[in-house]
Amino acid sequence: MTRTALAVVFLLTFSFAALAQDKGVGQILHRSKMRRTSSPIKIVEGKVSEINDGKVIIENDYGAKKELKLSSKTKFQLTEKKRVKLTEVKPGTFVKITFDENDLTATKVQETTKRFRE
Repeated sequence: MTRTALAVVFLLTFSFAALAQDKGVGQILHRSKMRRTSSPIKIVEGKVSEINDGKVIIENDYGAKKELKLSSKTKFQLTEKKRVKLTEVKPGTFVKITFDENDLTATKVQETTKRFRE
């Protein structure tokens, strides 16, 4: 009987501890979900390989390529700080692109003076 009573107390103690921990984990998960809903903004730099109405592909100085989507809200800017149209950004231009990491949509394409290895 003593073993049984001890086993019951042991199980009840650990089940309450597990429930308490579970609630804490749930709160942590809830907080992390809240962070994920905000759109993380990233910046990437490189040379424009291809650009058209729907996408831009840039290449860094090591040859790695990244494809990003363009939207009607994407802003284009040259080094003179003036806004330009998509057609004025040509392949071979060195750019810094600000984009939303969730959907890989560019928000700003800005020409940069930084030159990469050729």
